[in-house]
Amino acid sequence: MTDLTAALGCIFRLQDQKPQEPPERQVLDAMAAAGIEELPATIIIDGSIHRYHSGGRDRKKKSGWYCIYPDGIKAGTFGCWRLGIEQLWREDVGREITAAEEMAVTRRISEARAQRDSERAKMQAAVGGVLDEIWVNGAAASADHPYILRKGIRPHGVRITGDGRLMVPMYGPTGDLTGMQYIDSAGDKMYHPGSSTGGASMMIGEPTARILIAEGFATAATLNEVTGEQVAVAFSASNLPKIAKLLREKHGAEKLLVIVADHDEHGVGRSYADQAAAQTGAQVVMPSIPGMDANDFHLAGHDLHDLLSPESDAWLVPADDWCKQPAPISWLIKHWLQENSLMMVHGPSGSGKTFAVLDWCCRIASDSGDWRGNRVKAGQVVYLSGEGHHGMRGRIAAWKQTHGNGPMKMHISKSGCDLNTMEGYARAANAIRAIPARPKLIVIDTLHRFLKGDENSAQDAKTMLDACSSLMREFECSVLLVHHTGVSDDAQHRARGSSAWRGALDIEISVIPPKDKAGR
Repeated sequence: MTDLTAALGCIFRLQDQKPQEPPERQVLDAMAAAGIEELPATIIIDGSIHRYHSGGRDRKKKSGWYCIYPDGIKAGTFGCWRLGIEQLWREDVGREITAAEEMAVTRRISEARAQRDSERAKMQAAVGGVLDEIWVNGAAASADHPYILRKGIRPHGVRITGDGRLMVPMYGPTGDLTGMQYIDSAGDKMYHPGSSTGGASMMIGEPTARILIAEGFATAATLNEVTGEQVAVAFSASNLPKIAKLLREKHGAEKLLVIVADHDEHGVGRSYADQAAAQTGAQVVMPSIPGMDANDFHLAGHDLHDLLSPESDAWLVPADDWCKQPAPISWLIKHWLQENSLMMVHGPSGSGKTFAVLDWCCRIASDSGDWRGNRVKAGQVVYLSGEGHHGMRGRIAAWKQTHGNGPMKMHISKSGCDLNTMEGYARAANAIRAIPARPKLIVIDTLHRFLKGDENSAQDAKTMLDACSSLMREFECSVLLVHHTGVSDDAQHRARGSSAWRGALDIEISVIPPKDKAGR
């Protein structure tokens, strides 16, 4: 996110391209930041997958890997199978990349992922029998294991290696043993090289009316022991949506799913939990204290029952009670933009829709008083912009010069992202969480730049609407979509694409370009 106050507090000039570290150095820095223990001596950028020793006792095992493509803006992916790390990477060239460059980067990352999957499949075929043998030969873990004692839990059938590490089995969707997590006495965790982590889980407890889903083994064990309910171990925050989806497909609507998210410092657990909830209808609960998971919460003396059984939100209420106290509409801009609502502004290219939306946003962010005689409620604005950044900078600079050069409570994204994907949503939500004030309004301009899929598809539209709902729910704000109209004359007054867009909106505003002198 770019702070507009800092960016536009002086005379507007185009920024020169900043010198950057060599791409090989950038890859190594990204690996270190991701938590990979040992880095390769050199980075070879040739579009092939390279494996290396990334840490651990056995120097012969090459659990680290990377695949970076050399042409144009360099991009690819890297990770460590032992630690369960997988991360996309793109070269920082010191400037915004073009749409054509973005498409090329996306293609290279897709190719790198395909090579990674191929290499992983080879490793999994090699380790499948090994995992079974390791598991069968492991001794049953006892209740006096240092990690189990410190966490205040029972072993729940996990086993122990010859060097004293706990072995937590990871089962794939078909019930096969597809991976193994090792936990040492200090609580450090690692995966057996070649483990398949995506969609892998471990179930603790017998079937109950609802299934709780937790990230880690100790958290899941605590939840089962306190509540007696069945708990799924997802092993990581990023795996929560996959596990929730698999459980929903298996049990349908007959099971209530409750995701017990870790209240981690950066909000990653809540972000993935919200994605899983949007996709499956699961409930999400989280300890109220930052830095705690459910095990920490319980050991600190707090009541897990209260956490897992919040007061009823009165989802169904009698109609007579409902209409006794009608809630007045609360406005961001009276008669135009409503609080806590999903809205859309649409119009043909060149109609001035972004110009109007920017005017609204600047008024809200600068506490300017009113807009065309309509009262404006001041607040933080987040503008997710996917195109036209140079023109937008000029417009905002001109607005500030005309209406006052005071500070603005507005942040703007440097580029677009696929908001209806796990990665894109996490990127946007984490950036918004880092802003000190909660936004009153999030603008997505344009819808096409933030949607992965086909805007004519009702299913793709639903995933985007789910993402918008998640933003509205978490940040208690309004979301405003900026969209294009169709090409034909009869489509100039309605949004392009699926009818699902219109059905989900609280407010829809059509921007019509002025007619020329001939009345056209």
